[in-house]
Amino acid sequence: MKVFVKLTEDNMVPRHMYMQLFQTVIGRFKDQTVLERKGSLKLFQQMFIIYGLIFNVNIKEGERFLEAE
Repeated sequence: MKVFVKLTEDNMVPRHMYMQLFQTVIGRFKDQTVLERKGSLKLFQQMFIIYGLIFNVNIKEGERFLEAE
């Protein structure tokens, strides 16, 4: 998870990979180790913010995310 956190911080993850990475991160929420769950939650938060910025979504205005094409 730390590697993916660093890659998303450096904007190295292509847009078309975000949905697949979201699914992988969500799957890690069920992991047995606390550190893995904490890392996946941190990555999920970061990706959620970046995903909104990439697709110019204003959550406060009630806009919704659309799946990347």
